[in-house]
Amino acid sequence: MSTTSWLEDERVHALHERMKQSSLQGHWQMDRRREQLKPWVWRWADVYECVVESGEVVPLGGQGEANNRRTVQLVVGLAHTNNTDKPAIWLDVLDSP
Repeated sequence: MSTTSWLEDERVHALHERMKQSSLQGHWQMDRRREQLKPWVWRWADVYECVVESGEVVPLGGQGEANNRRTVQLVVGLAHTNNTDKPAIWLDVLDSP
């Protein structure tokens, strides 16, 4: 699969839509726009499902590629003040015993 063709996969589009409905975003999406701040309760079942599915449909990219990490970020509504303060769940953490 080419470095960007996976973005056209129907499963990836479905995952993106599910994440958007749950106020989540994949690290690989790189969308820096944020909507107005609103209260949100993330349900672990929704977050977990999206993280696991990202491991199935998003290939792991190389250094410098948008998909070099498969994290699912909790979208908090405001633009982040820097690139390090992003609450996220990392797929590798879920794989460890």
